[in-house]
Amino acid sequence: MSHWNSETKYRTLFDSIDEGFCVIKILRDECGQASDYVFLETNPSFDRQTGLVGAVGRSMRALAPTHEAHWFQTYGEVARTGVPVRFEAPADALARWYDVYAFRVNEPGQELVGILFNDISQRKSLERAIERQNEMLRKADARKDQFLATLSHELRNPLAPIRNGLRIIKLLGAGDERLQDTLEMMERQTRHLVRLVDDLMEVSRITRGKIELRSDRVLLGSALSAAVEAVWPQMEAKGIELFQDAAAVVPVEGDRDRLTQVFSNLLSNATKFTEPGGRISIDLHREDDAAVVTVSDTGCGIEPDVIDAVFEMFWQAPSHAVRGGLGIGLALARELVQMHGGTLTVQSGGTGQGSKFTVRLPVSPACEAGRVAGRPNTVSDTEQMRRKTILVVDDNADAADSLAGTLRMQGHVVQVAYDGHSALEITEHLSPDVVILDIGMAGMDGYQVARQLRRRQAQTRLIALTGWGQENDKLKAREAGFDWHLTKPADADTLHAILLG
Repeated sequence: MSHWNSETKYRTLFDSIDEGFCVIKILRDECGQASDYVFLETNPSFDRQTGLVGAVGRSMRALAPTHEAHWFQTYGEVARTGVPVRFEAPADALARWYDVYAFRVNEPGQELVGILFNDISQRKSLERAIERQNEMLRKADARKDQFLATLSHELRNPLAPIRNGLRIIKLLGAGDERLQDTLEMMERQTRHLVRLVDDLMEVSRITRGKIELRSDRVLLGSALSAAVEAVWPQMEAKGIELFQDAAAVVPVEGDRDRLTQVFSNLLSNATKFTEPGGRISIDLHREDDAAVVTVSDTGCGIEPDVIDAVFEMFWQAPSHAVRGGLGIGLALARELVQMHGGTLTVQSGGTGQGSKFTVRLPVSPACEAGRVAGRPNTVSDTEQMRRKTILVVDDNADAADSLAGTLRMQGHVVQVAYDGHSALEITEHLSPDVVILDIGMAGMDGYQVARQLRRRQAQTRLIALTGWGQENDKLKAREAGFDWHLTKPADADTLHAILLG
């Protein structure tokens, strides 16, 4: 039995490996710089991975005259220093990408380099395709965010005059019961539209990380009460019984408005999926260092195979179940709870067994008196509001006139301007107590008008009333000199409180 010698072993390995392999001799110019190399050995995979057939004895410049200089320089440094290198690089002259390991062969000065390489062109092509796809997705996501912001702005503009008109009609027709019933129905639907617009904006804010919590010590009972108040008309319309066990005083560190939004979304969801005459239960208690709020209902329940999907953005109930809404509320609720360091989970026994949503939040240390974020002071309906001189500025004539009409019916002296230049002309001879100013007007926008008004009449209170309601819009309003930023359609009680102050 014959034994292989070293040369036979080397040649067998050299020829059988999948990687391309070659040995080259560096050629240098008169300045000592590597300018070319000659192939001394190649293996069968070399031909397949380079397309350079019959390369032995020939130089790279002869085989590929446009081969990039960095290849010669890199291999020249390996031959000079003896330091091996591993790198990935394109070879445009060969229309390929390579993963390369280069090392010096034999003694210094012989200028021999061994090269082990793989053609990774297909992988690089796939990576570039993925990068292009990711870039397209990033652009699509940015366009989606801009679309949502613009959509909410465009929806809020017509909602403002609708809501103002309803207030006027309600005041004028106070003695007609049928008219009042119709108006209450229209107001409910308007509130629903406003909620949908707000939810659309929240999606944009959350996906871009634009929501900031305004933390304070909050008694959860106050947030629950506000949520019940917001959803109560929906419950009452369906004849749903509400049971509350929320006597415990449990302080948490958080944003009261956002927590109210969480509980409102849970109660609204429970109301939507509970049959008329059903029951919703709220329980608030403390477990060790956690505040626990549960919202249970006797509604249609959730099947086990979809229970994990209910918190996904835009998820809709199966077609056989009650449908409606945008599939946003529960996803927003979970995101907001997690931002507070808590969890939101759901349990259900299946179809017809109802659902139970549980919010757990870390308990705050006992709060000092007066530091709890409760409901803002409200003014009783019988309190007389001091009459004010108000200038309403909006290039949407319906929005401007309807708001002015409601303010006049409350006893204020109101003038209207339909563009920024007219507003500034009016203030030349009128010193209003308050200017309610739209932002997105053609020509001179609300920010420009506010800056000029602030220089002229420092004591005038400026209220931005706009369809643009993102955090950056509020910051720009403050920088322009506005005292308040309200999104259309403005809540009547909020505007009332501002004017009263």
